[in-house]
Amino acid sequence: MKLLRSHAFYLLVVLAIFLAQPLSAQLSSKGRRIDTSVFAYPDTFQWRRFVPIQSAIAGMGLGTLWYLNKEWYAQFPQTSFHYFNDDYEWLQMDKYGHVFGAYFASNLSYHLYRSTGMSNAKATTASWLCAMAYQGIIEYLDGHSQNWGFSKGDMKANLAGASFFAVQQYLWKEQRIQIKFGFYPKKYSDEALNARTQQIFGAQVYEQLIKDYNAQSYWLSANLYKLFQHPKLPKWLNVAIGYSGEHIFEYALRNQWNTPQNQWVDRSNLPAYRQYILAPDIDLGQLPFRNKRLKKFCSLLTFKVPMPALIYSTEGSGRFSFGFF
Repeated sequence: MKLLRSHAFYLLVVLAIFLAQPLSAQLSSKGRRIDTSVFAYPDTFQWRRFVPIQSAIAGMGLGTLWYLNKEWYAQFPQTSFHYFNDDYEWLQMDKYGHVFGAYFASNLSYHLYRSTGMSNAKATTASWLCAMAYQGIIEYLDGHSQNWGFSKGDMKANLAGASFFAVQQYLWKEQRIQIKFGFYPKKYSDEALNARTQQIFGAQVYEQLIKDYNAQSYWLSANLYKLFQHPKLPKWLNVAIGYSGEHIFEYALRNQWNTPQNQWVDRSNLPAYRQYILAPDIDLGQLPFRNKRLKKFCSLLTFKVPMPALIYSTEGSGRFSFGFF
């Protein structure tokens, strides 16, 4: 799936945080210990930090692109560059995934670039370019694949996610509203649905984490303290608005398919539907950790903390319910 391919770099770039940082602090000329990890932001730009971090980011990007081209695209017929409109598939869950992926990449890249001593503005620009360049190359490869094509909708979603991060950094120098990802694995009483889920989304949790549109949710999570600056508001308290889909078992949403054993399954009586969710959330980067590295690392984790939620579903004529997201 295109979403899996676009997220590969973001999962690997987390490793760059640890690969690029020294194992211990160094001593200054005056004998004071200096935190040289990527969780420390120097006052001035430092090439000795920039070179390994930029090399790690570039290496991860080029490495995953080479691997995807060798192990994925080479397995399918290639053709001349062409476009493909997939805006109406999967209840647009893949588009929300691209928005989150670009935001996530921008957030990670920003902190890595800031650790080199780059200013907020320069790190913001560099992280935006990093996210858009990688996503653009993925779409270019899709454009030469006979099974897919260059999706303008995907690129618009990538642009939205990267720009949402960048605008807040330029304006506020912080993320007051985060784009977050939620995951809650599903198990169905109908074994045909469980088999279908494993067939197209994977049998293992780590596969479903990236591919299962029925288990994913995407959120705008606003930090109330950062927005309103009220002293009585907890600095970690967020309110989140989310989106998810249900009964998504094939891209065109007809919910009819052939099994690997060539058996026809018709679940058109279970139409796909959307869910809009309101729930509290926690800004992990604002929790009162004493360890500064742990606190800064948590600020990279743009994942929705599961909480009780109010849900509006478009199933049938529409209904409200309470659940856990």
